[in-house]
Amino acid sequence: MIIKNIAKLVKKSGRAVLWMDETRAVQWISNGSACWALFGMPMLDADNVLTALDIPEKDWEKIIVSELDEAPAALDFGDMVDGEEQLKDPVLSLSYGGSLLLPLMAAEGLILADPDLFRPLRDVDQLTVHVRQDTEGGRYLAVKGGMLLQAIVMPKDLNTYRALPEILHTLAVGLEDSLAKLAAAPEENEDQMSIDPETGEVIED
Repeated sequence: MIIKNIAKLVKKSGRAVLWMDETRAVQWISNGSACWALFGMPMLDADNVLTALDIPEKDWEKIIVSELDEAPAALDFGDMVDGEEQLKDPVLSLSYGGSLLLPLMAAEGLILADPDLFRPLRDVDQLTVHVRQDTEGGRYLAVKGGMLLQAIVMPKDLNTYRALPEILHTLAVGLEDSLAKLAAAPEENEDQMSIDPETGEVIED
């Protein structure tokens, strides 16, 4: 777990929420959009969490810190949940409206997530992402390292991105049209340089 990345997300959101999972003996921290298990960390509370995150004291008044008696009841914090779906690694990310989006394909449709919420887990081995349903039928992402739950990430609200399908469709049609033109006139590309896709170096004939 990369604590400095959690600190950046807490500072950006202006929120830090703590609770203890007594069953697994691990404390959790949330910024309101995701939560992360603090494995191997000393016990934190409202008085010391911002210090532990190395957030400058001048920024403390901008952050609301709270403690819960238990985990949010709508979410399942178990390592394994019946019916959860493991997702394939995303093949691309999208930049839209000034923000990066991570598109994840699930059986019940596309999920959009904020890739920054996964950054605290960059040092976790065997990372996998799973879809679970909350008590009201909404979807959320359970992120594991091996068999252990490491984080929970809430998806973006798809209603915010209703214009995105038409934009992507237009791009796909344009790309297909360009590729078709290239295939129909390969001689036009004979004088172009050949580029190694892995190194970016020019391939000499």
